[in-house]
Amino acid sequence: MKDDRMMKRSILCMILLSSWSDAAEKSIRLGTARPTLLKSADWVRARNSHLLALSPEGQMLAVPVKDEKSWSLSLRDAKTNKLIRNIGSSRYGPDCIVFSPDGKRLATISGGRAHLWNAGDGKLHKRFKFKHEPSYALCFSSESQLLALADGATVQILEVRSGKLLKTLSGHRQPITAVRFSRDGKQLYSASYQGDLSDHAYPTTVDRPQGAAFISHDLASGKIIQKITAPIDVTFCPRQISVDGRYLACPDAGGLTELFQVSKKKLTKMKLPTNKTCCIGFPPDAKSVVIAVTDGTITLRALPSLKLIRNLDKARNI
Repeated sequence: MKDDRMMKRSILCMILLSSWSDAAEKSIRLGTARPTLLKSADWVRARNSHLLALSPEGQMLAVPVKDEKSWSLSLRDAKTNKLIRNIGSSRYGPDCIVFSPDGKRLATISGGRAHLWNAGDGKLHKRFKFKHEPSYALCFSSESQLLALADGATVQILEVRSGKLLKTLSGHRQPITAVRFSRDGKQLYSASYQGDLSDHAYPTTVDRPQGAAFISHDLASGKIIQKITAPIDVTFCPRQISVDGRYLACPDAGGLTELFQVSKKKLTKMKLPTNKTCCIGFPPDAKSVVIAVTDGTITLRALPSLKLIRNLDKARNI
C-alpha cells in the first residue's frame, strides 16, 4: 500500500514538473489532477515508462497505455478521467511526450523515431528520423512554430507546420539530454551527458571524450554564443533547462535530482533545501523553481536564493 501511494505521488510530481505551467499549479492546488491518478487504471501501466504529460491549459492528460500487442497514447480529461481518444499504435512504448505551448500538437519519441500528432483529432502530422542516435530530448518554441529535436550530439531545428529541417546545431561530443528555446526564440540551449555512460540508462554505449556540457546557440546564425564544460568530478545528466538558460535540473543515479546554476564560464552545483529532492521544474517566469521532495512536499522557491515563496501541495493526501 505504501509503495502504491509513493508511486502515485511520484507520478503527480512528474505530471506537474515535466509540464509545468500556471494551469498545472492551479490544477494541483485545487486537487483537479488527483481524480485522474486515483481513478485511472492506466497509471499502473504508465509506471513502467515513467511518462505522462499535462496540456498547457491543464485540461488534457496524455498517458501511454499498453495492451497485449502494442502501445498507444491515451488522451484523457484531466478532471474527469474520461477518455477523449487514443493516439497511434506501436510495439514500442514512448520515451518522451511533450505538448506544444498552444496545445494543438503533441510530440513523442518511440521506436527510434519522433512523431508529431494533432491533439485535436489524434492524426499523425509528421514523422522524423534520427540521423545519428535516438534521443529523449525535444521541445517546442514558445510560439509552437519550431521543434528542437536532440539527435545524438546534435540538435535538429524543424518547422512544425511543414516538418522541414531548417538547420542542425552542433558543438557537443556526448549525447544531448535536454534542449530548450529561449523565451524570445532567438537562442537554443542544449545540455549533454558528462561522465561514465554506464552510470545511467541511455541508448548508447559509445565511448567519447568529454566536451561541452552546456551550449547556447544563436538560432539565426547557428553560431555558438556560450560553451561550458561540467566539473570533472561530477556525473552530469541534465534533463531540464530553465527558459533563461541559467539553471539545469539533473537527476542522479539514485533517483534524486540536483540543481546547477549556469554562469558565463562554469556550472555550479546549488545547495538545495533538502537532500531528498526527487523532481525539479522551471515555471515560465524564469524567476522561480518548483521542487518536489520524496515525502510528497511540493514548494515554489525564488531563484537564485531558493527562498520559499509558498507551499503548493502535500501529496500525502492523495
